[in-house]
Amino acid sequence: MTKRVLVLIFWLLTAVISEASAQQDTVYTFKKEQLNENGWLQLPPISEWKFHKGSKPGWAAPELDDRHWIRMDSATIASLDYDENGEFEGWFRFRFRFQPDFESYPFFLTSTNTAAQDIYLDGKKVVSFGNKGLESGSYLINKGKMQVLFLEAGREYTMAVHFLDRVGPFSRAILNTSVMGGQSFLWFATAEAATTYTERRAANLRGVTLVFTILLSISILFWLIWGLNRGQQHLFFIALFTTVSGATLLTEFLLYWDSSPTFLNVEWPAWGIISGGLMSGGYITTLLLLLSSIFLDTIPKWMKVFIGFVLFICIPLFILLGGTNDLFGIGIPVFGSLSVLGALVYLIFKARKNLKGAKRIVALGLVMTVLIFLFINLFAATTTRVQSPLLRYLDFLIFPLFLLIYVALWFKENRLRELQKAEEVLRITREKEEILKTQNVRLEQEVENRTKQLNNSLKNLKDTQSQLVHSEKMASLGELTAGIAHEIQNPLNFVNNFSEVSNELLQEMNEELDKGEILEAKAIAEDLKLNLEKINHHGKRADGIVKGMLQHSRSSDGKKEPTELNALADEYLRLAYHGLRAKDKSFNAAMETDFDPDIGKISVVPQELGRVILNLLTNAFYAVNQKKKEGIPGYEPTVKIRTHKTKHGVEIHVTDNGNGIPEKVREKVFQPFFSTKPTGEGTGLGLSMSYDIIAKGHGGDLQVHSEERKGTTFTITLPDMDTKT
Repeated sequence: MTKRVLVLIFWLLTAVISEASAQQDTVYTFKKEQLNENGWLQLPPISEWKFHKGSKPGWAAPELDDRHWIRMDSATIASLDYDENGEFEGWFRFRFRFQPDFESYPFFLTSTNTAAQDIYLDGKKVVSFGNKGLESGSYLINKGKMQVLFLEAGREYTMAVHFLDRVGPFSRAILNTSVMGGQSFLWFATAEAATTYTERRAANLRGVTLVFTILLSISILFWLIWGLNRGQQHLFFIALFTTVSGATLLTEFLLYWDSSPTFLNVEWPAWGIISGGLMSGGYITTLLLLLSSIFLDTIPKWMKVFIGFVLFICIPLFILLGGTNDLFGIGIPVFGSLSVLGALVYLIFKARKNLKGAKRIVALGLVMTVLIFLFINLFAATTTRVQSPLLRYLDFLIFPLFLLIYVALWFKENRLRELQKAEEVLRITREKEEILKTQNVRLEQEVENRTKQLNNSLKNLKDTQSQLVHSEKMASLGELTAGIAHEIQNPLNFVNNFSEVSNELLQEMNEELDKGEILEAKAIAEDLKLNLEKINHHGKRADGIVKGMLQHSRSSDGKKEPTELNALADEYLRLAYHGLRAKDKSFNAAMETDFDPDIGKISVVPQELGRVILNLLTNAFYAVNQKKKEGIPGYEPTVKIRTHKTKHGVEIHVTDNGNGIPEKVREKVFQPFFSTKPTGEGTGLGLSMSYDIIAKGHGGDLQVHSEERKGTTFTITLPDMDTKT
């Protein structure tokens, strides 16, 4: 029994000792010689830490039993991955102390991993990098700020790191993103190193702000210059290149700025590569376009092909493979950079003969930019001075400054060229002035001769025009005279007949008186009186016709007088008809009238208005006669004249059922000397004069409406001119 108790006690002691030893981790001791020359001390590799995925309250406590936490090795690190939400969360624990030769001063801590991290010492949160966004606020990545820690030499500390990393679907889709590498992401720094680090970050921010402000100002200036000189292609590409340079610098600034947009805190790896690729591609392509437009004064086809290769092949491949470390991921940017360098060398070589004047400034600026770029990238690892922000961002600024000098010199050269051209133009002008002086006398003589010839031609033209107008009036008068001759024949026949009858009645009356038949003589006297009245009536009728003819034939004084419009229209209808009948006995046509009885007298110039009506009716009778000659079966030539009173005046419509006026010449019928009649049958002035009489003499309008093969209607519109009933 005693032996069993002793064995049990032995096993219990063994378990207690094992448990105590299991909980007792190795304490890592920092030695002062581990500080590098710049005052930085990196924590041990991740393999020295303990790790547990996930998060639970109390994992930061120093007394936590972390026996089941894993030790990190390369295989374990490689297997760490994000969950389906793109998150990786876990805790790291590490115990350390400083050798006593470390003085008791505050150490400064920073992290090179962009994940959000909370740092605990002995269970108490002391610093945070970024914001995990679990309690409040949005997730923010670590921007590498320096945080202060108060540590004591010789004391043991348990450091716990709550680590939370997030990537968006965009980053996971295009990048092969690893959670972390094998080296520690935490660094200690002395006060001097922390001060230098903080000052450098502030200087970088000031440098970016200063250079961006200068670039923005220069860019605005270039756009204004181009806006005033839109025809200059190289000025447009200068403004565009400067803008892209500023945008490239702004993109880098936003990725690492403490107050960068929220979406960058989740998608910053992908956006870093995409924006870098796009900005670099835009910088390169605009640079090539700029140099081509300056050096070659154009953009050759091979340059357009190369720019398409950069934009649509190199940049997409860089974005898709930029997050990988394989041959393609590294080779694409290297190949693209070498291709661009080759294109620049070829461009300068091809344009070497044109590098004169202001163009040399551009070439010098390009060489300076390349040299500064190579100097920064080749010697940054070994020369601390190269890390100066002024030198770092000078590469963005140097070429735009040279472009500013180029623009100033270009304007100076352009001004000199314009002055030379102006002087050349002035010289040629003076020479031409001498030539012109000798030619002026001859030209003046020729002008004088030409003027005399033109005056003679104008006089002849006026005479010819007067003759044509007179011919038109005479033609109208001839047609009127023929109608009047027919009209006056009837009353003359009556006068002759009644005169003969009266003479016979006088003889009979004398015979009856001789016989003493007084009553019979009186009866004959009554008949004689009736005959004399009829002779008087027809004589007055003939007198009226003659007066109308005289009134029509004499020149009008333009004086308006009250006129019976319906009577005027009816009279000229008969005159026009009989005028054509006098010329052609075979001519015959139906005449229709539709006179509005409410019109009464209107104030017009009767001679002029009668001439217009006569002209329209004569044309109408001519049109129906021409159609009748075609022998169309069942065709009855008809001319109709209609008057109509409106609210604003009166209208006169002259309609025929002839062949109509073709559409292609319809708009020309009122032009002087235009006629559709055969040569010799018309002067072409009738409708032109009629239009002037109606429009200018009476303030009215004359319009035509015609359909081919159906007929034509001319409409005279006269305004209300003191209409009297």
